[in-house]
Amino acid sequence: MSFATSRMLEHLLMPPAGAFILAILGLLLVRFKVGRRVVFLALVLLYASCLPVLGDALIQSLDRYQALDPATLPEAGIEAIVVLGGGYYGEAEEYGEATVGPYFLERLRYAAWLYRRSGAPIIVSSGRSDAHTAAQLLVEEFGVPVLAVEDRSWTTQDNASNTAGVLAELDVHTVALVTHGWHMPRAKYSFDTHTRARVLPAPMGLSNPAPDPSDWRQWIPSARAMVRIRTALHELAGLLWYRYRTLFTG
Repeated sequence: MSFATSRMLEHLLMPPAGAFILAILGLLLVRFKVGRRVVFLALVLLYASCLPVLGDALIQSLDRYQALDPATLPEAGIEAIVVLGGGYYGEAEEYGEATVGPYFLERLRYAAWLYRRSGAPIIVSSGRSDAHTAAQLLVEEFGVPVLAVEDRSWTTQDNASNTAGVLAELDVHTVALVTHGWHMPRAKYSFDTHTRARVLPAPMGLSNPAPDPSDWRQWIPSARAMVRIRTALHELAGLLWYRYRTLFTG
């Protein structure tokens, strides 16, 4: 399956499009009993896809790795910090040039923070559209050097397989892997599968304490909750797909 096809299917099936498509199907069949049931199901799914209590719970299920303890960094043996791409913003009118998306920027900031406490150089892994922009931001705005840039990745699995060659060429055997906590299970699995390096998870943007179901605000639909639910479903589906490919295709 091509990258474009997988993205198209994701947009059609994930919230909110999936629920709307189901509702339209139900409306076309509304004169039948099954049509009314489909519309009701679509409304239930749309409500569920916006619930803060569900979004927080799903994101927390992915935050499986604890943040690195700064006190242990000097003894961790980290030879490089690998920071993964997190979205391309495009041409920013206010800057007069391209920039990276908010997720990527958050990861770059944490990578720079780790560099100042460990001294380990940074390797950027992302796509051609934003990898070099990210490296430029690290150097010019965060004031930290970049050891290497890997710019051929479209997916997390690409990040791992393409970075493997960079690590081998640089003779790097232990890395700190920087990405969001909810992305770390898929990223760690990919790097463990496709590289020979020892990978220390360096998650950031970890979620808040567990949601309290007794808080009425947790049951009020919100746009933020929909984003979190969509993000979590994307990560869970991606992790299952990666494991399936490893199991059946090697």
